[in-house]
Amino acid sequence: MKKLERNLSVVIILLCCVHFRVQSYHEVEDGISRFHFPEGFLFGTSTSSFQRNLSVVIILLCCVHFRVQSYHEVEDGISRFHFPEGFLFGTSTSSFQIEGAPFEDGKGLSNWDVFSHTPGKIKNDENADIADDHYS
Repeated sequence: MKKLERNLSVVIILLCCVHFRVQSYHEVEDGISRFHFPEGFLFGTSTSSFQRNLSVVIILLCCVHFRVQSYHEVEDGISRFHFPEGFLFGTSTSSFQIEGAPFEDGKGLSNWDVFSHTPGKIKNDENADIADDHYS
């Protein structure tokens, strides 16, 4: 009986994992959606009284763990596979965004410092006098 109960626990955990891996109530990761099934098709699950001994904590941990998006996906379902092979993601920055404080530590004004200090050139007249304080 213990072995059967253990096997059923594994099955329940696996079913729980599959269930909570579903991206939304009608769409799963591989693109299968509710619209792939005939109208009126009913999805369902079941349980029995002797399975209730399974720890609620284990089920909750399982649900939370498998609900977390994988590292290459974001909430809205965009993943690396939506981009062509060889597509490179990139980021950039400039010293203006990082350094700020043009008159400290022997630094001087850049062209952008002059431009950003001219009233009306930048929205809200913001500048980088205080930026990320990268070197602090």
